[in-house]
Amino acid sequence: MKGVSLDFTKSKFRFDEKYRLWLILPIVIILVTIAVIVGLGETLSGGYIDAVGIGIDFEGGSKVTVDLTAAKGTDVNYDEWAQKIETEVEKNHVGENYIHVSYVQKLENSNNGHVSVQIRYRNITADDEEMNQMNETVKAQIAELLGTDESVITYESVSSTAAKNLLSSAGLAVGISVALILIYIIIRFTFISGIAAIIALIHDVVIMFCLTVWCRNIPINTSYVAAMVTIVSYSINNTIVIFDRVRELMRPFKGMKNIDYNAIGDEAIKSTMRRSIFTTFTTLATVFFLAVLGGDSMQEFCVPIILGLVAGFYSSIFVATPLWATMSYSWEKTLEKIRIKRGIETENYVAGDASQVNSKAVGKKNNKVDAELGGDKPSSDEAKKAKAQKAKANTIYKYSKKNTQFKKKK
Repeated sequence: MKGVSLDFTKSKFRFDEKYRLWLILPIVIILVTIAVIVGLGETLSGGYIDAVGIGIDFEGGSKVTVDLTAAKGTDVNYDEWAQKIETEVEKNHVGENYIHVSYVQKLENSNNGHVSVQIRYRNITADDEEMNQMNETVKAQIAELLGTDESVITYESVSSTAAKNLLSSAGLAVGISVALILIYIIIRFTFISGIAAIIALIHDVVIMFCLTVWCRNIPINTSYVAAMVTIVSYSINNTIVIFDRVRELMRPFKGMKNIDYNAIGDEAIKSTMRRSIFTTFTTLATVFFLAVLGGDSMQEFCVPIILGLVAGFYSSIFVATPLWATMSYSWEKTLEKIRIKRGIETENYVAGDASQVNSKAVGKKNNKVDAELGGDKPSSDEAKKAKAQKAKANTIYKYSKKNTQFKKKK
C-alpha cells in the first residue's frame, strides 16, 4: 500500500482560485455565534454576559469553593450536592437583586484526591463591604447545609473597579502585541504583508472567541486572555514563514511588470505546507494532552489555545496569502492609474492578465520611440533598437511553476 504523499508542490490544486470560498467558513461561524449569543441572551437570567461567558475576573464577582470530600467523605455524590449548593446560594439577595450562579465547576485535587465544587456569581451590590457580608452569609449557609464547619469553604471576591482595570490592562496587552507584530512585518516584509497578517490575526482572535462561546464551559477570564496573547504570538508564525517564501520568490522579479501574485502566493503556500502541518499539529498534540490530563484550570487555558491554533493554521493558508495577492493587485492598479493620470511614462503595467495591459501607456512608449527617431527613415540599427523597445513595451511577465522564474510571453 502506498503512503500518503505530502509533496504539495506537485499538486495541481490552486489555493488562490477559490479564495472567496475559503471566507465562507469564518463568516458562517461568526453568524452562528451571533445567533447563539442573541438566543441565549434572551433566555438566560444573566443576559448577554452569561451568553458570552464573561468570567468574574472581568465582570466583578465572587468565587466560592467547597471541599465536598472533606465535608461528606470519599463516596460523595458530586452532582447531587453541587445542585443543592447552587440552589442554596441563589436564595440570597440584597433588596430585589438575587444572586445568580453563572458558573459551576468541578475541581479535583491530584495530591489528596479531594473533589470540590466551585461556584461563581456576579456581585449583586457595588458596596464591597456589603458584598463581603453577603459572602460570609453564603459561606455559613453552605456549612449548615453540609452539616460541617466553615473550614472546608473558601471564597474570594473581585470588585467591579478591579475587574474594569484588569479588562483594560488585558485589552492594552493584546493591542500592544498586535501593533508590535505589525511594525515587525512591515519592516521585515512590506506594508501590504503587514496589513494582510494583521487581518489574519484578527480573524484568529474572532474565530477563537466564537468557538469558545460554542463550548459554553470556558469562561472568558485572565486565563483566556493569556491564551489569546499566546495565540496572537504563535499563529503569526506560519504566516511569516509563508511570507518569507513569498519574498524569496519575488526577489528575482523586482521591477518586472504584470506579476502573477496569485501564482506566487500559491507556490509559497505549497512549498511551506508540510512544515505548517507538522508544526501546528505537534503543538496541538501537546496542548491537547495538557487539556485532557490537567485540571479545570488548565483546561480554561488550553482549550482556547487549541481553538486558536486551528484558526491560525486556517488563516495563514486560506486568508493571509490570498489577501496579500488581492491587495497587491489592487495596489498595482492604483499606482498605474496615478501614473496615467499624471502623464508619467512607465513600463510598469497593471498586474494581471495580458488583457489588462493599458494600451494608452503602450502607445505613449511607442510614440516616444518614433519621436526619438526624428520621423525619418531609421537606419537598420535604429530600426532594430526601436523594434526591441516596442517588443519590450508589449512584454508581459508571467510566473512559471517549472523553474520558479518569470518568462516573457508576447
